[in-house]
Amino acid sequence: MIFAAYTVIVVIMILLFFLTCHYKYELFCDLDKTKHKLRVFYGIAAFLADCFHQYVRKINYEHIKLKLGRLHTNQTGIKEAYVYIVSRIAISVMVFMVITLVGYIKCVESTYSSEREVVSLQRPKAGEGDREYELTVKHNNGVDNLRIKVEEQRYTQEEADRIFQNHYDELIEKLLGDNDSLAHITEDIKLVYELSDGISVMWEINEPEYIDYSGKINWEKLEDTKAITCRATMSFYEYERAFDIDMILSRQDREFVKKIYDRIENLLTETSEHSEEINLRNVMEEYDVSFYISEKRANLIYLLVAIIAAVIVWFAKEKDTDRELDKRREQLQEDYTEVVSKLTILQGAGMTIMGAWDKIILDYEKQKDNGNKKSRGKDNTGKDNGHKNGKENKRFVYEEMKYARQLMKKGYSEAEAYREFGKRCGIHMYIKLANLLEQNIKKGTKGLKDILNAEVIEAFEERKALARKKGDEAGTKLLLPMGMMLVISIAVIIIPAIMSFNV
Repeated sequence: MIFAAYTVIVVIMILLFFLTCHYKYELFCDLDKTKHKLRVFYGIAAFLADCFHQYVRKINYEHIKLKLGRLHTNQTGIKEAYVYIVSRIAISVMVFMVITLVGYIKCVESTYSSEREVVSLQRPKAGEGDREYELTVKHNNGVDNLRIKVEEQRYTQEEADRIFQNHYDELIEKLLGDNDSLAHITEDIKLVYELSDGISVMWEINEPEYIDYSGKINWEKLEDTKAITCRATMSFYEYERAFDIDMILSRQDREFVKKIYDRIENLLTETSEHSEEINLRNVMEEYDVSFYISEKRANLIYLLVAIIAAVIVWFAKEKDTDRELDKRREQLQEDYTEVVSKLTILQGAGMTIMGAWDKIILDYEKQKDNGNKKSRGKDNTGKDNGHKNGKENKRFVYEEMKYARQLMKKGYSEAEAYREFGKRCGIHMYIKLANLLEQNIKKGTKGLKDILNAEVIEAFEERKALARKKGDEAGTKLLLPMGMMLVISIAVIIIPAIMSFNV
């Protein structure tokens, strides 16, 4: 069932991918491959986006266009918003397909190699821990399943003394094995001789005709119930302590599979602990029995992980865009004082607002070009890093000023361009500045100098407040590492002092 489900999903996924690989190809063929590395998935992503938009819920491309327009002043069309949505879906589709294919491969492996006949069980190397085998036993009476635990190869006695340790509760837990309590023993017990922390255990059994020193119970001799006392003497260096453990044995019917289990347990006991294999050929000579390793069956966990991962990637991509918008807002707030100061100085020097506007844009372009020329070149990997630094030199407020100037050249009035500038910046201080400039055009330049000077003073105060806010946030972020350093410092001082009391 699981294999069939995986197969159907993979087939649909592959068919959909190839049938939609040229979907709206003319829209994506000219995209920059360095910026759109998953362009091969854009066909299926665009198909899914259109289906969702048409049959499930309409996508608000205007809202996305507004977001992107604030980040990329020259990319404000519906096409760019559509490509942005498609790129996000493409990442989710890629993640979903990769994880689903991995799950399908695992499913194929488990389906076609679920059982293999074995003639021996591999004993784990020393230090690897005990290993459990799930065996399928096929015999004349049918098929049964067994869970066999094979202990690891033992270290030498000197190594065991340094590694293993134990306490009383652990001893009782291991002694019980599959039994519920000492007052109701219905399965063979396990007399362990080595425990953790280097503790060894010696056993004394008051009635060995019922229990041998491997923990096997002689159920044929037992008529109904029997009280047995075992003494466990635990040794730890020069210290020894004995515990009398009272048990009540309860007889139960021995089934065919139980006999197989008992014989395998006897074989494990008789085989040297240092052997690498336990031969199963002669376990049940009088029966036609074969053993098979039971592999874990495949499940739909990979499909579930693929869906969850695709959803997480989708929302993570949106969070990245929101973080970029937050950084843009912070940068606009930081640059406001500089822009107002430049306008005030240039307007006081006799320039018109339009001339000052152009002068600020020209200085920004020169500064940006000079920064790119200085940073352009080869980095340690031999790659051109000019593009990266050019991106870092970008200041959103000046890009918005350039965009407003372009609107004027396209036929917008100066007042409309200033209004659009404030609207696109989307921050109260810029909207206020745009209104001042718009009023200046309508009422003339009288009093503008004083207004701009007042705005500069207010901008500096807001800049100080913003700096204080960032300082407080930075101090809050440092509390955790400072607290960790304090704990480490206290530990470095106190631990040696405590240890010195034991000298």
